[in-house]
Amino acid sequence: MDEKQVKQLTNKVVLIINCLLSLFLVVGYVGEYIKGVRTLLYIVVFVTVVVVPITAAIVVYNRNKHSGILKYITLIGYLVIYTIALTTSHSALSFVYIFPIIVMYILYFDLRLTVVSIIYVFAVNTGVIAYKIISGVVTTKTSTDITIQFAAVTLFGIALILSTKLSNLFNYTKIKSLKDQQHKQEEILSNTMKAAHIMEANAKELQNFMNKLNLSMNQVTGAIDEISKGAQETSENMTQQSIYSQKISELIDVTSKLSQQMGELSKNSAEDVGKGLDIVNQLNERAVIVNDQSQRVEALMLELKEKTNEILGITSIISGISAQTNLLSLNASIEAARAGESGKGFAVVADEIRQLADQSKQSTSEISKIINDLSTKVIECFNQIENTKTANIEQNDNIKVTKEVYDNISNNTNKLFGNIEEVNYKINTIVESNDQIKESINKIAAVSQQTAASSQEANSMAYENMNSAEELMKKINEIIAVADEMKKYAI
Repeated sequence: MDEKQVKQLTNKVVLIINCLLSLFLVVGYVGEYIKGVRTLLYIVVFVTVVVVPITAAIVVYNRNKHSGILKYITLIGYLVIYTIALTTSHSALSFVYIFPIIVMYILYFDLRLTVVSIIYVFAVNTGVIAYKIISGVVTTKTSTDITIQFAAVTLFGIALILSTKLSNLFNYTKIKSLKDQQHKQEEILSNTMKAAHIMEANAKELQNFMNKLNLSMNQVTGAIDEISKGAQETSENMTQQSIYSQKISELIDVTSKLSQQMGELSKNSAEDVGKGLDIVNQLNERAVIVNDQSQRVEALMLELKEKTNEILGITSIISGISAQTNLLSLNASIEAARAGESGKGFAVVADEIRQLADQSKQSTSEISKIINDLSTKVIECFNQIENTKTANIEQNDNIKVTKEVYDNISNNTNKLFGNIEEVNYKINTIVESNDQIKESINKIAAVSQQTAASSQEANSMAYENMNSAEELMKKINEIIAVADEMKKYAI
């Protein structure tokens, strides 16, 4: 209850008690008029004196219920009534009319008002007593009443002043204590509101962070889905490449058999031309060494691409050797024709060698086609895994064979035999490269499957994190709602 409400309640109580006491006085004096003790004029004047201040007080109260002048209007009005009653009453106890009403004004805790009221009451009673003594109406019987009246008014006034002073002191102490408590409560509430603001700010900051995190999780989930799709496509491409690699193996087997047959025929040709021919030099070759510098899938893909390019180079060499073999077989046929009957057997062998060379050329052409398809798939798969990586394949083919043969036929035969040996070596190299390609394909397929599985697991974890983030967002919203509720109690 604030100060205005206290004043309003006090004014209401004072006004009600004044109205009741005034009503009792009016009823009492009207009764005396009926008994013939008072005149009508006296009653009219008395009632007027009673009604005017009460009416004024009611008007003031209705306009301003916590007005500060209401206490003066009611007190002055009652003091006037008390003065009239005290000076005109025939009762020795009329002086006590002031006691209940003036005690009530202690509620205002106004020491000055109490002192002035007591002084006025003391002066009026002293004047009435002095008048009675001077006028000689005091008798031995009434002197006791006068003494009691004087003592009662004096003691009542002193007691009321002291009571008012002590009440004011107690009230001041109590108000000071209440203000101190209110100050502490305001300080606590202020600290609480500061904490609420800090909590709200932190909660909103955390809310912004969770929104960003949720957005990032959505992006991560999308990226994981793309990775999973890419891994699935890579696995499918690896399966297709494995099929191509199997076809290459089959063609290599056919080429190897043809090469062996060519070797046998070349040996026979060398024996037919002359066993006494000396071989001046043998074919020198240089192998292509591929160093694997990449890592895991990228390294495997680079190696796969290098091997396919190497196979293309080898098939190109084989095609060249086949073409050269045709040329040599043609030269051998010409030489056999020059030899006449003795060269017919060699002409048959040369024709067989030419047919085998054509078959080798056809096989190498098919191998080249498959290798080209495989290379295309490799590039496509490599681009899916790493778009920014490029393969640098260095191939050094330095095959320079300069041989001088004592005899043209012997030279061509020896050269043919060397080429066939080289074909066999290259075929073996192709077999090894194809095995490495198979191994690389299997490794890439395994990595792709593992990547797909990891992507699915990561995607599942991402969705779980998103659900957890949504739950956390609900808690944060609850904290912000609580902080908003606490703002209602801000001072």
